[in-house]
Amino acid sequence: KVENLSLIWEFLGKEFTLTELQRVYEILMLSTTDWPNFRKKVLAGWKLKATGHFQASWRTRPAQLYKFVKA
Repeated sequence: KVENLSLIWEFLGKEFTLTELQRVYEILMLSTTDWPNFRKKVLAGWKLKATGHFQASWRTRPAQLYKFVKA
């Protein structure tokens, strides 16, 4: 089951954006998710920590980077 985060860790770097996390989740689940609900779910239930770093992009505003916190 994808809710086991160790599987998702294999596909993400040490730091990642929530968009990258959502894409990996959708690929593993073979379905799409609603962005606001996904964000609420992962920030409330998964062990994530904001790193204080941002992913720079010239097209959009910088995205907050997160990392998994081992239990």
